[in-house]
Amino acid sequence: MFQLKEVSFAFDAGEPVLRHLSLTINSGEKVCLMGHNGSGKSTLLKLCAGLLKPTAGELLADGEPIAEAHRAGFIFQNPDDQIVGATVAEDIAFALQNLRVARPEIVKQVERVAEEFSLRDKLDAAPEHLSAGQRQRLALAGVFIADPRVLLIDEPTSYLDDAGRAHLRRIIQNSRMTTIAATQYVEEATDFDRVILLDNGAIVFDGAPRDFVKSGFAPAPLNVREVVQPGGEEVLLEAKELSFAYAIDSPVIRGFSHSFRGGEITAIMGASGSGKTSLALLLAGLIEPDEGEVKRCKNAGVGLLLQFPEHNFFADTVFDEVAFAARNQGSSQSQVAEYVRRALEQVGLDPEQFSQRNPFTLSAGEQRRVAIAAVLVMECSIYIFDEITCGLDWEGRQLVAEMLVKLAVQGKSIIICGHDRALAGAIGARVLKLAAE
Repeated sequence: MFQLKEVSFAFDAGEPVLRHLSLTINSGEKVCLMGHNGSGKSTLLKLCAGLLKPTAGELLADGEPIAEAHRAGFIFQNPDDQIVGATVAEDIAFALQNLRVARPEIVKQVERVAEEFSLRDKLDAAPEHLSAGQRQRLALAGVFIADPRVLLIDEPTSYLDDAGRAHLRRIIQNSRMTTIAATQYVEEATDFDRVILLDNGAIVFDGAPRDFVKSGFAPAPLNVREVVQPGGEEVLLEAKELSFAYAIDSPVIRGFSHSFRGGEITAIMGASGSGKTSLALLLAGLIEPDEGEVKRCKNAGVGLLLQFPEHNFFADTVFDEVAFAARNQGSSQSQVAEYVRRALEQVGLDPEQFSQRNPFTLSAGEQRRVAIAAVLVMECSIYIFDEITCGLDWEGRQLVAEMLVKLAVQGKSIIICGHDRALAGAIGARVLKLAAE
């Protein structure tokens, strides 16, 4: 299916992202790509999709150079990057419309795929009103409906809940499609025939999943030496009987009450669409509840990491992106420089290497680290992180786990929203599970 001969790729005149890759991927093979943030996984997927062209070497599909008509389904790391329809039904139908399929058949196939991806009751909804997990299922549905010969997926389970992850893994296992997927989770690698590990743009392992697990390359589980114990200090944030709905007949949050204490980590979990992100926005004061109230301890500032923080990048350099909040707080130039240095180091980014980089040129995991640093640069008593580990490699997840514990030990109240059960368990978080209405 694919043959790469000494393929290299670089953006503009920068350092190569991929270096002299030579490999063959056979028809029907299921390949898992792994590697640190910035190792070249997404770039390799885009080359195989024909979205990028090698700057050196040769890449063939079925023995021919990849053309625009290459029959591949590509799923981006961020589902919003490929959602184009005004409604869920329109978005799922988009590929078949471009293939000039007859309208009655399109309607039939849209209903079939929507049922398969648990979106049947959302067909008339606007995509922007869906949760992140629902939007990821929508992106998957929009690709699967066209029955591509090749499936290329970048971090396919990032925003999916447990049921969504299990469903996608079953589809991949039972499909005859050639599948290449980038993931950070070792447990997902066992669903594939082959694991390719990239490091600094080069292949350092290529073999069976069982051999990868034994190779020493596979990451160890999260391990935090100091674990936070529930039952912290004073109450810094209190929610009383919160209720909220975007539409009158569709409640998202109903009667939520909880006290968030300093020195404690709270994990808000639940299925896609259960209201985790809406609750985070309510607690941060960005939206007002229909009923109930949120009380914050006097002078308790709130730092919030949004679900897709990269959407809000605006600065030309990483330094300016991270420095924005510190400058708004009236810090001096020397203080800002120190705060930015400290925040970047907290997320594992070398200030010398990254400060003058353009944030839009970074990998998704590196962008997520910058976004976290932009929140940490503020001195807050309460930090709310929505899907903090999405896009992060295993080193990034380990670093985030240790960082969250350190903040809690300092007396901060930490709230994390998402599906990362391993993270919640490793840091001793108190888990609050939301049920979908």
